[in-house]
Amino acid sequence: MSPRQYLTIEERARAIGWLNEHVSLREAARRLNVSASVIHRLSQRFRETHTVHGRTRSGRPPVPTSAEDRYLLISALHNRAVTANSLRRTLRAATHTNVSDQTVRNCLRARNVMPRHQAVRPVLLPRHRTACLD
Repeated sequence: MSPRQYLTIEERARAIGWLNEHVSLREAARRLNVSASVIHRLSQRFRETHTVHGRTRSGRPPVPTSAEDRYLLISALHNRAVTANSLRRTLRAATHTNVSDQTVRNCLRARNVMPRHQAVRPVLLPRHRTACLD
């Protein structure tokens, strides 16, 4: 059995449909590549609640939301030289959501986009430019 966290809603509905068609519990578990106890608990919960949707879970909601994740991704892809700090500031200005620089980096890293660090270069004065041209 491959380790996984949850069955999707479609897989749950499919399993309940198979059980209603008198497919054995073990056969339904084999088809979904999960243990029979998962299907047994699902059928028990379905008999009690008459739904295949999972229960609500406690915990802190993810920040940023999926829409804010997309906003960060699009902003980072439009300007590849933008830093995590400036992305954080633009997100705050657009959505009034406070997140840390590290959260921005984590969101982008999850989508294989790395924020850049701006290069610090010496300030060139007019005399430097004239010296380069001579």
